[in-house]
Amino acid sequence: MGLLDMLWLMFLFFLMIAWIWVIIGVISDIFRSKDLGGWGKGFWALFIIIPWLGVLCYLIARGSEMHERSLHMLAESEKIQRALPLLLMNLPS
Repeated sequence: MGLLDMLWLMFLFFLMIAWIWVIIGVISDIFRSKDLGGWGKGFWALFIIIPWLGVLCYLIARGSEMHERSLHMLAESEKIQRALPLLLMNLPS
């Protein structure tokens, strides 16, 4: 196995990991979405199975909402992180 074959294999491995990351992100966004009902979530989850077309359609149709949901979740986690030290200081010893 030559150097170019090894580089090509590493590139394909990177693309596979990136693809899995995108699929997990999109599927988690589908089930995090509160404006979709059960049938809508099921439809999108099945449509994502079609490799490139499903993810591309989802990102075009709901990409901006995906960003808004992630920002909202980040704000909620920051609020919890700020409140946690106050809660811990007020615990009875």
